[in-house]
Amino acid sequence: MSLRRAERRTESVAAILVDFEASPRGSIPRRFRYAIPFLFLVGALAGFAYFLAPRATPKPVIAVLPFQSSDGSPEARFRAESLSQSIVDRLARVRSISLRRGDVTQRYLEIGQDLSKVSADLSADAIVIGSLSNDGSMITTKIYRSADGSIIDESSYGLDKDSLLRIPEDISLRILGRVVRSVPSEDRNAIARPETTSTEAKRFYDLGRIYLRDRDKLDDAIENFVKAKDLDLYYAKAWAGLAEAYLGKSAPGAPRAQSPHLLFRDAKACAAQALEIDPFLPEAQYSLGLLALKYEWNWNEAEQSFRRALELDPDFVRARSGLINVLAFQSRFEEALQQAGEIRRRDPVSFTSEIELAQIYYRMGDFAKMAELLSELESKNPDNQRVAYLRTYQLLATGKFEDALAIIGPIYENEMICNGYMQARLTVTRLKAAKGRKGAFNDQRN
Repeated sequence: MSLRRAERRTESVAAILVDFEASPRGSIPRRFRYAIPFLFLVGALAGFAYFLAPRATPKPVIAVLPFQSSDGSPEARFRAESLSQSIVDRLARVRSISLRRGDVTQRYLEIGQDLSKVSADLSADAIVIGSLSNDGSMITTKIYRSADGSIIDESSYGLDKDSLLRIPEDISLRILGRVVRSVPSEDRNAIARPETTSTEAKRFYDLGRIYLRDRDKLDDAIENFVKAKDLDLYYAKAWAGLAEAYLGKSAPGAPRAQSPHLLFRDAKACAAQALEIDPFLPEAQYSLGLLALKYEWNWNEAEQSFRRALELDPDFVRARSGLINVLAFQSRFEEALQQAGEIRRRDPVSFTSEIELAQIYYRMGDFAKMAELLSELESKNPDNQRVAYLRTYQLLATGKFEDALAIIGPIYENEMICNGYMQARLTVTRLKAAKGRKGAFNDQRN
């Protein structure tokens, strides 16, 4: 008997079918009589489990527009921007929403924004606006439901020196409570987590971040980040901001630029210090990714840092752009194209995603698609220097040297290239060499 069972364990499918054929019509071989009900039971349980399994629901999308000030003074504008950015920073920690932040909403800064256009452009479910009173003592916020334009919340908060650190937490929790049906406790805790306990340190940090946008004011950015971290040595964002400012200071074309070798260790030490204080800080991961990408040429480490930044904050556009560069450098073009599409999904009218796509096509050697995309960008942004710079590369790669020179010449003379004067100078040098040897530029492309 045991020998027969052993034989049956190794039977072929054909042998089993023979058994069925040999069985009287309407009967089932004994060894299958219990198997069929068992299979039905397994199928029923699987269907029941599928029915009970939670369905993934789309995250609500919140767009926070830069807050406005009735008083046009620099101090009032600074306070309004500081408040809106602090709210964005707290909401960026929340996993139950998708966020449209300042680098996306900045284009809607003008007063009297068409909220229906904002909603359509950003695919937002709710839009948050804020305004500072004339005397700067009160901030009023409104939350609009995009579906019908109705106001679902309007609140005012008194501002004084002691409340500037608390108010962003209160507003962020209120926004989340009005948009998300049931706010998870981990999201509440993430919003409540303080960045610093020093109002002065926060002020210096906010000033540093504003200066960081302007490459002519990188020294001011560094000065303010240093003051912020000196006032609060556990202020992780101040350390991360300082790392990014050092990186900007060492970039080609930065005013009074310093050698990367001089600032590399300082930038890396600052980013590491930020992560030691707060392991969940995406800005610090982003800085480490830039260091690995631009100065160490360590693609694996750069990719890990950028991906970690995006795990912590999926709406971090600059980190996604960094990841695209890493993937393109390794000729992983399909992945790079997917990431560019992700930027566009999160910001449907994104200029950044189009620029990234043009650069990917360049590295792929698909100059026809690159030319088509640049034509679209030029129609929308006729005076954009970055688009002109990319057009020069496309023309050079296709042998249209005179056309390229007509574009890059004025940029070179005016030192207006966004990626720095030294890169414009390098481009002109390559162009002149390519005019004498038609294939020279293509040989240097990679």
